[in-house]
Amino acid sequence: MDAAQTAGIVVVAVAALRMAEVALSSRFAKRNGNNNGTARVVRLLESINKSATASVLNTEKLIEMHNVKDQNGVFLWMIPREWFKTLEDVQTKQRELSRCLERIENRIGGRP
Repeated sequence: MDAAQTAGIVVVAVAALRMAEVALSSRFAKRNGNNNGTARVVRLLESINKSATASVLNTEKLIEMHNVKDQNGVFLWMIPREWFKTLEDVQTKQRELSRCLERIENRIGGRP
C-alpha cells in the first residue's frame, strides 16, 4: 500500500465518522424531542473527531518521512537488495580472515 492509498483510507474514515456524527445526533434528537439529550453523544463524537484529525496529521507526517530519499534517489527507510549480497560477501570474507588468523596463531604457537 503506498502513501496515497493510506492517506485516502484515513480521509474516508474521517468522512465516515462525520457522517455517523450527523446520523447519531439527529437520531438522538428525534428520540428525545430536543438536542439536550445528545450532549454526551456530541462530546463522544467530538473526541472521535479529534482522534481522527490527529490520525490524519500523523499519517501526513509518516508519508512525509517515507518520501525522503538519499542522493541516489533511494528512500532512506529502504534497504536496497544489493546490500544483502554485499553483507553476505563481507561475512564470508570475515570468516576467511578469521580462519587465516587462526592458522597463523597456531603456527606461531607451535601447534600444527
